[in-house]
Amino acid sequence: MNLRDLSLFFMVLISGAPVLTAAEEKAFYSPEELEKIYELSPLPKLPPDRTNAFADNEKAAAFGKILFFDKRLSCAQNVSCATCHDPKKGWSDGLPTPKVFSNPHLNGGPKAVSIRRVPSLWNIGYSRWLFWDGRMDSLWSQALGPPENPIEMEGGSRLLYAHEVYNDKNLKEKYESLFGKMPDLADLKRFPVKGCPQPSNVKSEENLAWESMAPADQTAVNRVYSNLGKSLEAFERKIISKNSKFDSYVAALKGNNKEKQALFSDQEKRGLKLFVGAGKCVDCHSGPNFTDGGFHNLRVPSKNRALPEDPGRFAGIAQVKSNLFNGAGPFSDDPGPAKERLDHLKASAVNRGQFKTPGLRNTGVSGPYMHQGQVRTLREVVEYYSTLKGATRLKGPDEGLLTALHLSVSDIDALVAFLNTLTDESANAKLGLP
Repeated sequence: MNLRDLSLFFMVLISGAPVLTAAEEKAFYSPEELEKIYELSPLPKLPPDRTNAFADNEKAAAFGKILFFDKRLSCAQNVSCATCHDPKKGWSDGLPTPKVFSNPHLNGGPKAVSIRRVPSLWNIGYSRWLFWDGRMDSLWSQALGPPENPIEMEGGSRLLYAHEVYNDKNLKEKYESLFGKMPDLADLKRFPVKGCPQPSNVKSEENLAWESMAPADQTAVNRVYSNLGKSLEAFERKIISKNSKFDSYVAALKGNNKEKQALFSDQEKRGLKLFVGAGKCVDCHSGPNFTDGGFHNLRVPSKNRALPEDPGRFAGIAQVKSNLFNGAGPFSDDPGPAKERLDHLKASAVNRGQFKTPGLRNTGVSGPYMHQGQVRTLREVVEYYSTLKGATRLKGPDEGLLTALHLSVSDIDALVAFLNTLTDESANAKLGLP
């Protein structure tokens, strides 16, 4: 930092300092820092999902919205997508790890417990990989996992959900107006009331019912199920946050708007400078969604050390490549590019313990933090990066990204103040939520 930059740096830290001109405001940041700041806003147009021909279809989004809030898409009909992805709680559930709902199918058996936090859905349509371990490669395929998961939506089944749509006149009409005529699910000999493949529990009622079906009928039900996922994606792609205090400030910087540059406090400006500079936060939280879309091992201690080690991305790679509903599979609307991407995806030792970098938009209202909700507040997150206190040992190669920052108390205050400017208070209102 040269002498002029240094004098400006201290100017904004001193209470009662004179207001900077538009040019001086920019000079507070180095050219390299400004370049990084400009890369963080505005949020660009959503990338297309070529594997889902209905991703940007308004009718599909309206249908997906109904499905998202419909509790019938769970085994006991008391859980919906919105139960865990609550718009009032930052499209998550506000818990370190999700509540386990009563599940009649688990009675008398082992009680499974989820070990990962419910991710927020803010700007989820921009994600290349879904779930903390990236085990799905599209938003529509991600939506098909929880409804059949025994600890997320009570272990329902694709046959059960297909029947729910088929037997509801309104849902059936909406489905068929988008995807064409449903199969004749009234024939219960061909299409049992419930069932889905369960290769890890081949003697279960659901798996036996599924295996009793003709392959063509299985494909027909899989097609219905995948279309429900594609409708859910169309709705979830609308969960967008892009008009934060930070976005207004960046626009003011770019436009030399002195009045709007005053939106940011001196502390918030210092936090931004640290974020793109000495704090190295932008190394992983890059781009307008404040994420590199990649996977990293942050060495955060497990919340429950009695549980087996979570392999994270290492296991997720094998799962996404073998998933029937992946972007290269038979239910994709354009499998070519996804196949090429999956063919080049290989797991290695470095992937052990890696988890997806979450975006930071609305992070101030989306806690707790980390993949198991181990950290309660934003301040505690920044404090962890400052000291790495309690960090676990790596069991694979070191990426070389994680080093203690040794931040001062005022540095931590400034970074937290900046992170809170990423909240968009108006975003949910645009969705017309029930």
